[in-house]
Formats: sequence, C-alpha cells, structure tokens
Amino acid sequence: MGAKEFDYSKLPFEEIGRLYRDGWGWKAIAAHYGAPDHKTLQKHARRQLPDLELRDHAQSQRARRAREGASSRKSGEKRRRPWWLGGGEG
Repeated sequence: MGAKEFDYSKLPFEEIGRLYRDGWGWKAIAAHYGAPDHKTLQKHARRQLPDLELRDHAQSQRARRAREGASSRKSGEKRRRPWWLGGGEG
C-alpha cells in the first residue's frame, strides 16, 4: 500500500495526539500505525488537532530522551576528559 492508497482520515487522531504529547516522534507514530509517510501524517494531525502544540527539534530530542530514560545526550557513554586536561576517563 503506497502513500496515495493509505487513508490517513481513518487514524485515531486523539490517540495520536496523546502519543505525541507523551514524547513520541512523528516517525515512531507513523511506524506504529503503518503510515507510509510521517510528514503527511503530521499534516493530517495538524488539521484534525488544531490545538496540538508542535515541538521544535531540540524539544523533540529532550522528549525522546525523557521517554527512553536518558538524562543527557551522552548519558549512556562514559565521559572522557579532553586531551588538554590529560585525557582518559573522567
């Protein structure tokens, strides 16, 4: 089923709005519902949910990290000291 054949109007937009507010991204929501294009899904959601506040890229990254339980960009990695401070583990 291609993008032209997928019926976005039959999607549960209230649930999509809830998932988005919970920190899901458009690609994850599109994959969850089998939609072929996350940008088209976003356009339909904006029409159906005019009060939905869209996030910018930085807000999306923070929401994704919060959902995954990561506190910072490199929370899963060991931090290294810069070479000018002697390098090695921090």
